[in-house]
Amino acid sequence: VMADNLSAALSAMTDPRAHRGTSLVLSDGLALQRSQHDVGILKELIASLDRLQKKLAVGVKHGAVSRGSARQTLVDDSVVSVLLRFLGGGELSTLSFLLCAQAFREAVRAPRSSTPAAVAASARAVVEQGVGRLHRPWHPAVGALVVRFEGSAPRTGCASEQAHADALHIDRAHLGRLLHRDTGFGFRDWRRGVRLRAAVVRCSRTDEPFATIAKRLGYAHPTQFDREFRKIFGTTPTALRRLDRALCP
Repeated sequence: VMADNLSAALSAMTDPRAHRGTSLVLSDGLALQRSQHDVGILKELIASLDRLQKKLAVGVKHGAVSRGSARQTLVDDSVVSVLLRFLGGGELSTLSFLLCAQAFREAVRAPRSSTPAAVAASARAVVEQGVGRLHRPWHPAVGALVVRFEGSAPRTGCASEQAHADALHIDRAHLGRLLHRDTGFGFRDWRRGVRLRAAVVRCSRTDEPFATIAKRLGYAHPTQFDREFRKIFGTTPTALRRLDRALCP
């Protein structure tokens, strides 16, 4: 039944005659071809962060660890290592990748005054909101655009917003608003996600120079790659690779 629903949904998403005012509901949270798989991965991540949050909260409450050492454990070990494992696994869709990257960015940029459990809870809340979006109805044009993003190669998946809008027979500005409303991310975020999802896997699994990775993914210059990377992850490619080597050997 799920396969039939998905087949019908994908057909509707790619039909340019679809009415703008209609919504597309994918049963069982299937928003993409791989979204059921993604929901399972994201729920696994939520469970990991929830266990971490409870463990740290109990440790601070009973004095088993000081707030300072718990904070160090959280930022330099626990939550970062959990998120890196999911980010570098290469199994996430672009939307799930963007959610994990957002949680990672919030963790590494959290104020030092934040308690460890609070930072873990914040990261978990980001992912929980994303899972909720996978269960909500999407406009057919948004579903079609996401399918286009997911099916594109990192180097060639950066067509202009206007080009995507023309292909889907919809106004560019309207498409942008719908995309942000339904997924929580704008066109630029999605375009970065397509490229950097591949980049983080190469950063994690290879010793390939960053200049080579940037060129392979279609960046005009390594500085552009570094800038885009910082916007998504809140840190540099060098720092992320260092963390990955230390925490996920």
